[in-house]
Amino acid sequence: MLDLQTRKRLPDFLPRGYLRGFAFAPDGKSFYYVHEDLNAKRPFYRAAYKHVLGTASFEDREIFFAGESEKIRLSLLSDKERLGFFVYHFLDKAITDIYLKPFDLETPPTAISRN
Repeated sequence: MLDLQTRKRLPDFLPRGYLRGFAFAPDGKSFYYVHEDLNAKRPFYRAAYKHVLGTASFEDREIFFAGESEKIRLSLLSDKERLGFFVYHFLDKAITDIYLKPFDLETPPTAISRN
């Protein structure tokens, strides 16, 4: 991460892996992400997290869990008011579930489309 105003590198980072979605919170003090770490102990654990800038990554809070399977992919998109979670199930045919969640952490994601 880079502070564009000061051009200084921030201590916040994600390990090498696949970033499957990223969104800054409206207040600019945190971000949300879906990331698959190349060296993860549980490589098929699919979840989204919130990271508060300036804190250690082990303090990141899980905000959505999609499942734990090599046949699942999770991605994250956002607009100004909410996060969107797309859960792809690769079975005999590909199936997608879509959830929406306001940036407010207290509100759980709501399924708006399944299968």
